[in-house]
Amino acid sequence: MEPVNAKRYIVSAASLLAMSLGTAMITRANMGTVAILCPAYVLSAMPGQTLTLGMLTCIMLLILMAVECILLKTARGLRLGAQAATLALFGIL
Repeated sequence: MEPVNAKRYIVSAASLLAMSLGTAMITRANMGTVAILCPAYVLSAMPGQTLTLGMLTCIMLLILMAVECILLKTARGLRLGAQAATLALFGIL
C-alpha cells in the first residue's frame, strides 16, 4: 500500500469516528439528530423496540444503498462493498 493511500485511510477512519461520536453525543444530549437519521431515531424511541439506534441506522443506510443501486442501475463491485463496510462501521460506532 502506498503511503498516500495509507494516510487517506487513516484520515477517513478518524473522520468516521468523529462523525459517529458527534451524532451519538447530540442524540444523547436530547438536542435532536441529523435529518438523515430521523427515521432510525424515531423507530429506536418506540416503546418495546429491541433494536438500537446504531442497528436501525445500519438497516436504514443499507436500504438507501439498495435504492441507490436500483436508481443507478449499476453494480459497482468493490465500491459497493466498501460503502457497505463503511456504513456498518458507522452504525457500530
